[in-house]
Amino acid sequence: MTDELLGQFGNGIRLEVPFLFFLLFSVIGYYRLPLKAFSFKSNPWFYLFVGLCFVSFFNPINPFPVSALVPLSFVTQMLLLLKVIERNFTRDQIYRGIFDGLTITITIQFFLAICYPVLGIEALASFFKGEAAMHWAERREGYRSAVGIFTHPGHLALYCLISVVFFLANYLNHYEKKLSTAVIGMSLFVLFLTYSRTTYIVLMAVVILLWVIFRQGKGVFTFKNILIFAIGFSFLLFVFYLSPLSEMYLKSDSEEQFDNRFIHGLLGYEIWRQSKLIGIGVNSHVYYLAHKLVSDPFGGKVTMDFFTSNPIHNIHVIIAAEVGILGLLTWLSYVISKVHRLSKLCSTSNSYINIINMTFVGVLTSLFLYGFFGWSPFDTSIFGTAIFIGYFATTNTNDEKGIEVY
Repeated sequence: MTDELLGQFGNGIRLEVPFLFFLLFSVIGYYRLPLKAFSFKSNPWFYLFVGLCFVSFFNPINPFPVSALVPLSFVTQMLLLLKVIERNFTRDQIYRGIFDGLTITITIQFFLAICYPVLGIEALASFFKGEAAMHWAERREGYRSAVGIFTHPGHLALYCLISVVFFLANYLNHYEKKLSTAVIGMSLFVLFLTYSRTTYIVLMAVVILLWVIFRQGKGVFTFKNILIFAIGFSFLLFVFYLSPLSEMYLKSDSEEQFDNRFIHGLLGYEIWRQSKLIGIGVNSHVYYLAHKLVSDPFGGKVTMDFFTSNPIHNIHVIIAAEVGILGLLTWLSYVISKVHRLSKLCSTSNSYINIINMTFVGVLTSLFLYGFFGWSPFDTSIFGTAIFIGYFATTNTNDEKGIEVY
């Protein structure tokens, strides 16, 4: 489409990894995919997403009207893979695929983290994503961060957090407890080496949330559960403050990073002011900042190069800027409704439902909280993983028999 960055989803349509897996499954014989499989009656949120993209195409102030094709293309390829999996595999096979897939990928991240930064083998740090990965790995003075197969430590940290959530859900439901414990340990080790301060805090909040859901066996939005969560999270924050890790917040570049996010947030607000109801178009805010934003809220006192060439470090501000109040309300409604409904279905007689639902509640909460301080939830590796897990989360307690627990 263009050599310039359009928004948080990138600047071009390409064949994604999910589509390659879709082709692979089709070639080896898993090609059963009737037309009726493409019904989304049970998940109208997909139609709302397509509707927001459709509005973006005809938005008169969208600086790059076809920018929405980038995320739409990715989601379409993702859904092709999901539909093939759903129609050709059993629930047990799907679950085991998630379990084994995350185990393998986290083991790879663990090995790469040992190589860099622990052993300092820079060749492996830049092998997958080139020098861009090394730039971000060495961005903070005094620390060298793990990047694994990702471009940015933040992306790796959030992926490890998803892994912790999934295997903690397995552990709590007594499924492969020893292996789950081992993968949680590897995930925490790699997450620690990313030095992602935001992810540390989100991790504490999500672990407390999952523990509350598991112990109470009810939805999270009750006074008792909210109180237990608040007390538990406050206690962990206090322990964190007393630990050596607090030094990264108090004696590093934390103030500078806060200022950067504040500036980016104000620029997002300036974009939102241009079109409060429907925004300026899906996946177009970076291009808009670079080419269309006329007013400078800082009066020339801030160097704007970084802020006009990188996504805003707040996904909620991005949503408000790109799809306006309508999009922001849709996003908030989705998060609240999913967490509310699925958290009530984490203590059923169906172990598959318990694990997948608890995982998606944790993942969605992680993305929501992390999203206040970064745009990593919109990285396709994170976004795609969340879609995959969320697709198989269910409110149907009469679904197929759960996985065998031992």
